Amino acid sequence: VRHDLNLFSVSAFQPEIPQLVLAQCLFIVYVVICAMIWLYLTRRQGIAVACRSTISIWCFSIVGKYIPGKALLYGIRWYLYRKVDHGIKTVDIVKAFVLEYLSGLATGLILILTILIPMNLSFIPWFGSMAGILTLAVILGSMHPGVLGFLAQLATTRFGFKSSSLDIQYTDLLRMLLLSLLNWLLLGLSIFFIAKAIDPSVTWSLYLYIAASYTLAGMAGFLVAIAPAGLGVREAVLILALDQVMPVQTA
Repeated sequence: VRHDLNLFSVSAFQPEIPQLVLAQCLFIVYVVICAMIWLYLTRRQGIAVACRSTISIWCFSIVGKYIPGKALLYGIRWYLYRKVDHGIKTVDIVKAFVLEYLSGLATGLILILTILIPMNLSFIPWFGSMAGILTLAVILGSMHPGVLGFLAQLATTRFGFKSSSLDIQYTDLLRMLLLSLLNWLLLGLSIFFIAKAIDPSVTWSLYLYIAASYTLAGMAGFLVAIAPAGLGVREAVLILALDQVMPVQTA
C-alpha cells in the first residue's frame, strides 16, 4: 500500500450505495444470528433468560472486544447474566462461552483450509496447512461431549463452582457448527458486496475467496492480543489476501 499511494484518489472513490446498504443489512443479520446461536447455547445449558434479554446482553457485551483479549467481553456478559438472575451458575455460562468460541474457531479453520490452503498462496507459509489441520483436530476433539463433560467436572471441583452437568449432544454440536459456518459465509457475503460496491468488476467467482480471506483476517486479529478487536492486524491481513486477486486500491 505504501508504494502505491498514488493509486488512491478521493475523487475516484465512488462506491455504489445500494451495494453498501445490502452489505450493512447482511452484517446486521449476521449479528442477529450470532446472538441467536448464543441463545441456543445458553438454553441448552439450562439458562432460562428471556430471548430479548439474552440478545441484549450479547449485543451489549460486544463492546468489550475493543479491549485486548476477550476477558472484558465475557466478563460483561457474565456480570449481566448474574444481574438478571443470581441463580445462574457461573459454570453454565463458562460452558456456553467455550462452545461459542470453539465452534467459531473450528468453522473458521474449515473455511480457510478448504478455500485458501489449496490455492498455495504466497503469503501463507508452507507449514500453514499442517498447522491448521492439527489445530482443527485439537479443537474438534475438545468439543467432544465426553471431553467437554470432563472439563466441566474438573472446573467444578478445581475452582469451586456449583456442580453442573454438560447438556450437549452430537446433534447439538453439528447444528451449532453448521450455523457457525453459515454465519462465516454470511459475513463474507457482506464483505463481498462492500468490495463489489467499490469495484463493480469484482465477480461472484471471488466470493468464497473473499469470505475465507476475511475469516483468516479476523482470526489473525484475535491472535494478536495487544490489538483491540484485532484492529490494524485484521485489515493488514485482509489487504494482503485480497491483493492476490484484485487491485491493491480495491483491497
